[in-house]
Amino acid sequence: MANLRIDCVERQINYFREKKEYGSWCELNQFNVDHIYLDDDDPNFVTSFDALVGDKVFLLVMEYSHGDSFGTSSGNGEVLYVFKDEKVAKEAYKVWRDNIEEYSIKFLNDAGDTITLSNPAAGYFENCEELDILTFTIEED
Repeated sequence: MANLRIDCVERQINYFREKKEYGSWCELNQFNVDHIYLDDDDPNFVTSFDALVGDKVFLLVMEYSHGDSFGTSSGNGEVLYVFKDEKVAKEAYKVWRDNIEEYSIKFLNDAGDTITLSNPAAGYFENCEELDILTFTIEED
């Protein structure tokens, strides 16, 4: 197992809110994964596989919207999982794609274990805007 630090940036591009009680609102964000590196001190993801600097990994990433009766925030993002094997990542992608409206999604990781995660795009006001596999190389800290 490896302790990874995945640096993500979510930047607000545009924002509007009516200046009245219960006014409409709209927010547009941009989500990016910048870097991924080994970090035993402050990891934000622990893999099911061993990893070294220079190894290629595959991130299952979702961009989604959420909101309420008055408005929507789009372009929010989340790294759902990290894989070492591209084939396993693609299978997980298919499971997520085919079950995108479910509140919990089960898929297999690199070790063959079943993982269950909450779906950030499931809900009355939530929607998946993009689901993708991003390829990164683990960098030095």
